[in-house]
Amino acid sequence: MGYFRDHSLIPGTAKPDSTGINIISPQDEAYVGSTFNLDAQILLNPKPITTMKAYLDGTVVATSSNATLRHEITTALDETHIITIQGWDDEGIEYRVQQNININLNQ
Repeated sequence: MGYFRDHSLIPGTAKPDSTGINIISPQDEAYVGSTFNLDAQILLNPKPITTMKAYLDGTVVATSSNATLRHEITTALDETHIITIQGWDDEGIEYRVQQNININLNQ
């Protein structure tokens, strides 16, 4: 089982040269409104990705059957939350990353 954390990509820049989950948005420790876009992908994996899941404070909020996960998430809780992204390839290898986001209902 592997756990990877890659730096986030800035649009228009080169991709990292290591396998792992890349959370494009939101950024770690970002302040977002009660509705925000989640955009994550698993990069350079040698095997096909079969599942990705996103959790907000342990509750599944999005799923995908490939290496890209994009979803609009809405929450009414004005506080810091933990986003967890997990992915599995066709051999059962797990990839996982966590980061904090801050919900600000006034944004």
